[in-house]
Amino acid sequence: MNEETPAEIRVEVPPEFGEVYSTDGERQWVERRHRISVRILQACEGKLFEVLEDEKAFQKLCENMGQVFTDWTIEGDSGPLPKPWQNPKAFVALADSDYELLMWVWNLTFMSVAELLDQKN
Repeated sequence: MNEETPAEIRVEVPPEFGEVYSTDGERQWVERRHRISVRILQACEGKLFEVLEDEKAFQKLCENMGQVFTDWTIEGDSGPLPKPWQNPKAFVALADSDYELLMWVWNLTFMSVAELLDQKN
């Protein structure tokens, strides 16, 4: 695994996901890289629910999301989830933990940096 990550932007898990995504008064967060190639965007396109039903397509989506998300503090019922950078298993763990949060994270892939920065304010 490459230890070096590209420039990223941190986004907190929104309050509508509840206090379960707060740790010691701090919201859990994900970091997404600033630049995302067309190739990765095309690979992440589609309806996520349909991809979840196709094991090969889901594995490929997880690999591509591992190129988009550099870090997070997301926890499931059993504790911290694996770190996402270049780690497809992290997204499998997220899918097994919280489908709605997986949808939110996946949608961050398609948001512009300006939209992400606007969410922080």
